[in-house]
Amino acid sequence: MGSIHRAIIPPPAAWRASELAGKEALTLETPPAVMQALERLLERLRGLPFAQIGRAEAGDPLIDSWMARVRAQVMHGRGLALVRGPDPARYALEDYARLYWALGTHLGAGVIQSHIGDYVARVERNPDLPWRGTTTDMELRPHTDFHEVMSLASIRAAESGGLSGFVSSLAVHNEILRRRPELLEPLYAGWYNVSPLERRVSERPTPIFCCVDGAVSCFYNRVFFARPGEAPEPFPPALADAMTYLDALCLEEPLLLRFMLEPGELVFWNNFLVMHSRTAFSDSATARRLLLRLWLHVPGGRPLEPRVRERGFIVDADHARGTPVPYGEGRLLRVSDLR
Repeated sequence: MGSIHRAIIPPPAAWRASELAGKEALTLETPPAVMQALERLLERLRGLPFAQIGRAEAGDPLIDSWMARVRAQVMHGRGLALVRGPDPARYALEDYARLYWALGTHLGAGVIQSHIGDYVARVERNPDLPWRGTTTDMELRPHTDFHEVMSLASIRAAESGGLSGFVSSLAVHNEILRRRPELLEPLYAGWYNVSPLERRVSERPTPIFCCVDGAVSCFYNRVFFARPGEAPEPFPPALADAMTYLDALCLEEPLLLRFMLEPGELVFWNNFLVMHSRTAFSDSATARRLLLRLWLHVPGGRPLEPRVRERGFIVDADHARGTPVPYGEGRLLRVSDLR
């Protein structure tokens, strides 16, 4: 286990929802000149495979300058930026997805997100696909994924529900330090993770919180925790207590920011600084929720414990093999399942 950070982390990365003026505090309105540049960019990119659209192909002086502001907020500010961009109703979905992918190249390198080879994932209720958070309408509690930067783009809203939630992992770390500092040790020790395809157990536990070069980061996705019988040791009671407390903190109103991601809004965040969540939603015949998603590696990004960073590359390797992934067996793993 690495060193435990035992000092209060200051803003802007350690933000509290109660101190923000809602999502407007995070919002960047795309200027008209940049909108026009995006139209010209789309003409250049139309028909190109996603894998052939890199940073060079997505370049434009106006877009470069605009996305540098977004990147600064994600990597060096609050870790979370909302962009009001082009109206997706004006575009064929494939064109909009290609433009969205191009914007992502300004923050990192995109990867395939599932066994079906999707560079831009569809987030919608789809019972015909294997269970995972992107294919269900259920509530998703605050968690992280695997890649340094994540993004969602809203295409259509549901009939009801589907609020997006974000909480600063560093603000949560501050609250644990203030209220229950003894719980930091089991969270820094972490637990064994498994690869999604073969459920291959990691050689050592992966920390939930880590501190590298003075920078605190969080990695918390219990869907990929080793279950009883898979891990080489019993699940620690102290970690179960710490996770229960962590889960409760992440849902406290002063910390958790919830809002509706409206069509045409894109949100980018640093996955190791911000946990994300979603309320349950209900579709109707005329209102079916659809979001798009990006996973982005960031070369030279945040200093991380290697056991955390490698999880993203393990997921990438499994997806590249093109084999269906049994995510979570239909539900999120509960703390009680690990005892």
